[in-house]
Amino acid sequence: MKIAYLILAAGQASRFGSSKQLARLPSGQTIIEQAITRLPERVREDTYVVVGAYRDQIIPLLRGVTVMVHENWAAGLGSSLSHGVAQVVDQGAYDAILIGLADQVAVTLADLDRMLDGASKGCVVCARYAGQRGVPALFPKEKFAELIALSGDSGAKKLLNSTAGDVMEIDLPNAQYDIDTVRDLEAFAQGQRD
Repeated sequence: MKIAYLILAAGQASRFGSSKQLARLPSGQTIIEQAITRLPERVREDTYVVVGAYRDQIIPLLRGVTVMVHENWAAGLGSSLSHGVAQVVDQGAYDAILIGLADQVAVTLADLDRMLDGASKGCVVCARYAGQRGVPALFPKEKFAELIALSGDSGAKKLLNSTAGDVMEIDLPNAQYDIDTVRDLEAFAQGQRD
């Protein structure tokens, strides 16, 4: 299967108060740098990053990936996801797209490999954490049109919860940690030291 990896990093991070994608993690990397250094080998050459707010500061950090600028990023996560998927579809004949968020800082390379290992034609593969479905999630090409139809702040979670039998869930507790506030980042940093 030919799989693209789409990383969403377009938001303004209003709850964070500045560009969280540029915030430093305990490793010394920024959040966005970590997101693009933990790429599974099989999608390394097929990785796309959607940027919007703070793009002038973020783009110089994005090496070895295809950058997609979403001018209408303020319309919400669903809009950025729709834009990214439409652009990926225009780039090549992919069988599936793995969707991830740059701010899911605890997701590891091994976690992403597990998602890709679950890929099979026609089946959605998604993370399960905190009692619910979420991203990272891998969508087969049969779902591309539904992803492109997303808008506003309604992201992939709505689609995952409305899809019934053709979903494979993978327990991925690391996916529950995302950075929305400075306090989240501080708590994550403290946990890394413990």
